[in-house]
Amino acid sequence: RNTLSFFWVSVLSMLSMPMLLASIACVLSAARADVSSPVVAVGSYGVELNLVDGNCVKTPGPFQSLAVEPSSAAKFGLWKNSQEHILCMPSSWTAEDSNVLPALDKAQFIAKPDPKLSSALAGGYGFGASVEVNLRPELETRAKWPLQANVPSLFVKMQPDKVARALGFSAGLTGQAEPEWPVVVARPREHNWPLDVQLLDDSIGKCKPEPEFGFSRFLCRIQSGQAEAVAKLLVFCGPCMGSNLVVSGSETKVSVLVEESTGSGDQLSSSAPWLGLDTLAPEADKFRSWVISLVKDTGGRQEVIQSFELAMVVGDGMVPWQTAVGTRTVLSLLGTALAAVVALAIALVILACMLASAGMPAAPAAAVPALSTGIAVLQYLTLLSAREDAPDTLQHAFGSLYWIAPSDTWYALLEAAGIIAAIAIFHAVAVLQHLQANGRGAADEMPHGLNFGSWELRGLSFLVLPVSAAATSLALSGMQTFGSLRGLLKFGVGLAILLSLLGTAFSVLVRVRNWIEDSHIICVQNKLTGEIQYVDRVCDQLFAMPFRRGRSRLFGNWCASPGWSFSQTIASISEVENRGQAKERSDTSWARVWPSDGPWVLTSSVLSGSASEPRQRTNSVDSTSTFKTDRGASIDLPLILPRKEKPKTPLLGAHPARVTTSFAFKVADNGVSFAGVAGLPWIDVALPASSLCTLEKQLDGKVSLRAQAIQLSGPLTSGRLSACFELCDRRPWRWSWDLLLKLALGVFAAGVPGQIDASWAPVVHMVWLAIMIALTFVVSLSWPYQNIVDNVSAAVSIVAALMGSALYLYSYKMPETSQPATVTLMVLTLAPSCVAVLAGALSVQMGLKARPEKPEQVLSSVAPGWSHAPGQAIGTGYASLGNESEDDSPNSVGVTPMTASSSGTKAEVVVQPPKGMEIRKDGQVVREKLPCEVKAPLAHTRLWTKGPAAVSSEGAVDGGRAQFAMPAGLLFDLDGVTRNVEVAETCPMAAVLTPEDAVLLYQKDDQNGGRSWLEVLRRFIGNDNPALAREAERILRAHVARQPPESELAPGERQVAVLEIGRD
Repeated sequence: RNTLSFFWVSVLSMLSMPMLLASIACVLSAARADVSSPVVAVGSYGVELNLVDGNCVKTPGPFQSLAVEPSSAAKFGLWKNSQEHILCMPSSWTAEDSNVLPALDKAQFIAKPDPKLSSALAGGYGFGASVEVNLRPELETRAKWPLQANVPSLFVKMQPDKVARALGFSAGLTGQAEPEWPVVVARPREHNWPLDVQLLDDSIGKCKPEPEFGFSRFLCRIQSGQAEAVAKLLVFCGPCMGSNLVVSGSETKVSVLVEESTGSGDQLSSSAPWLGLDTLAPEADKFRSWVISLVKDTGGRQEVIQSFELAMVVGDGMVPWQTAVGTRTVLSLLGTALAAVVALAIALVILACMLASAGMPAAPAAAVPALSTGIAVLQYLTLLSAREDAPDTLQHAFGSLYWIAPSDTWYALLEAAGIIAAIAIFHAVAVLQHLQANGRGAADEMPHGLNFGSWELRGLSFLVLPVSAAATSLALSGMQTFGSLRGLLKFGVGLAILLSLLGTAFSVLVRVRNWIEDSHIICVQNKLTGEIQYVDRVCDQLFAMPFRRGRSRLFGNWCASPGWSFSQTIASISEVENRGQAKERSDTSWARVWPSDGPWVLTSSVLSGSASEPRQRTNSVDSTSTFKTDRGASIDLPLILPRKEKPKTPLLGAHPARVTTSFAFKVADNGVSFAGVAGLPWIDVALPASSLCTLEKQLDGKVSLRAQAIQLSGPLTSGRLSACFELCDRRPWRWSWDLLLKLALGVFAAGVPGQIDASWAPVVHMVWLAIMIALTFVVSLSWPYQNIVDNVSAAVSIVAALMGSALYLYSYKMPETSQPATVTLMVLTLAPSCVAVLAGALSVQMGLKARPEKPEQVLSSVAPGWSHAPGQAIGTGYASLGNESEDDSPNSVGVTPMTASSSGTKAEVVVQPPKGMEIRKDGQVVREKLPCEVKAPLAHTRLWTKGPAAVSSEGAVDGGRAQFAMPAGLLFDLDGVTRNVEVAETCPMAAVLTPEDAVLLYQKDDQNGGRSWLEVLRRFIGNDNPALAREAERILRAHVARQPPESELAPGERQVAVLEIGRD
């Protein structure tokens, strides 16, 4: 039974196979049935019409019916599906991969007779006896062009704003009625586009291509009076004709798929070379759009070759373009890359801040100028792109950056509040770490930089633009429902936020200006570099010497500018005041320069009776009402105190401020932070910042040293408003005006364009652009930062904001250039962000870099005057900086030019604390070792015992440095100890160092307390180890014997013996 069933199934299948094949053939022929050869029958023969450089096919018209038929259309049946047409296109358009440019301005026809027609019967024109073939160039006229076989016709001109032109073609016997065929010749207006679109009735509007980089679009504008009118669209497809011309049996077919994006969402597909769309024009202020895709079907597998977007609007309405399917979203990719760069810059700056907080030499402030300006312009452009009426190019370009400027009002405000709260939490953690590290008394001696408000103001400058935009949107939203309680609250909250931001900017600006005009804050200039810095006139804290990355061949002076400085607050000091006199200038008090060398004097030394009377801490920001009375006893004295003594060495002359610490902060030993210098005429000593705590304990709670003016800190320039006195800023007004500028940009982005009457829009747009142009000139010419790189970044950012405003307002009027302009805009916005990434990366690398092996590698760059060669001048005057030169008044007290007397010998000073002030650790005396430079050659010998004998060796161990003994009272000021000036300024003959004690030996007996150096040595070593004493005496006797007579030695040429006595 199974076999029988299989037999009958096989028979039925064989019988039905011809029917199935016939059906498939019918389907395939139906797909190509609408296209045939352009041959017109004349009697027993035919005539074929073609383009000289193209192809023609015979195909039905694209429309079923016409609402309004012109007389020409009615006569020829033009565009109707019931009428066969001859459709002609250039061969370069119908070929899928052709690179030949089609003829865009004219067409030329050629008629060919039937190949079966013999030459004997060809007749006069070659088509046969009594056969006439004519071309009607204009359907509205009776004029005809007679055609001759295989001879090109006259040129038919194409209208530049139209895709197609209609003609008439007739072929018939002489004296008989000639049937005329409608001929349509079409060519693409964009030579590399496979499609083109045209309105059938050009009296209601026109369609044109919108070529933009990365997008393929057609825009049809309907005249204002034709809203909701019947609009018939013609879609011409060159590759579709090409696929229909391929020989039968080809598996490849090209078709057009039209999908409506608005309205009903209908789809229409056709493989014909043209397609008609029946639609209605949109209403005023609305639009309609379609996506037209060119689809290739190969063996049943469909592939979208290219997609186009078609939009129809009435009048000058704006087109909210959508990205066409299959089109490469170049702007979106660029926007994503830009978002990644910004995120990387922010991450690097945060990492640099963490490194700097941990005491590592990172400089996050170096990236702040570029990051601040770059983020501001991106926030502005992101807010513009988030508006409903924003151009599609801006939306795709900056859509991935909404996280830095949320368009949602409440989300933006909550995000800003969360960021400020996070900054405050980290600020509190830093304060707790300071209190824990420094123990008792740390709460009363808080670094000014840890005052609450200083970190938060810096964070506010990055958030003010989106916050002001959100507040503006909130106020405008409340105005629309002002009659309700909710609307009133929204308006009040938005207005309160805007007024608070505005008041903050102006109050900070006014306060800073008053401080400078009243000389509470002064501007000092570095004598060697010409750089300026604002400091308190009365200072009570000390920074470490500013350490910078330094100049390089690749980055020039950028990494050596003040913004790259790493400088920790290392100690509270007794108040010192600049008692110099500024040169009065006629322009502004901002540029008034004070002498950096002061003189800087203790406030107690010029206040009568202040040494014994309790006095409120001066220069307090919290007591501005009694500010002048509190400080007036010293600051209002008109006299300039002359310098009592000249600096003994170039190093001391380059560090004119004498300071005394009162509370040293515990800082990490990073190898680059130095508190200041100390020294005598024959030795220069540098004090690492990490050594201050130990020295302070050993020196009865205070360390006297010399510092530069830029190291001095007060509660004004380093406190709550320290954001106005960043080292990268050229003037203190930069922060306030930056806040006002960002506030204005936020208001513009949220409130100006879409919230006004349409009749006033052009005027407001022009005013908006005028303001942006003015801001561009102001920012570019004001030069707000110290370095040219930061100033160029600011200028580029404001130019990008201007360009983005113009694109937002007028891109719909210049659609052909909006895409390249947006790409240019993104490149402009990318530049500051890349600078910020580079600065952040270099700053992080600077913080993670291994500490230098030798302190001289740092001191030569941070301490002017260190290791200067003989004859090289130090402190010869201020470098020129525009009109900000050194005060040249008769009362000026600049540093006297000094020259180094010797190149010096590098060593380490071992500070011997006073008796009773020693600190012991693991049973041994803790003694600080400070880098020094002795202005004399050293003869270094190590001495130790080996059993009962004493052994000596010249030089240091493993190439180390000689350790030079130095009693603390000789180098630092001690209470109750009167320093012998003659002894202190005399270079010793020898320095003897033991694990517990140290002594200096002098050639003259009166400098040794009335004893000879030999007697002092014997008493110092004692009688516990006679062998050690004899060996030390032998070494020093030999050293003295080798020295030439005193009369034959120049200053600094006498060799100093350094004797290090160790244990077994």
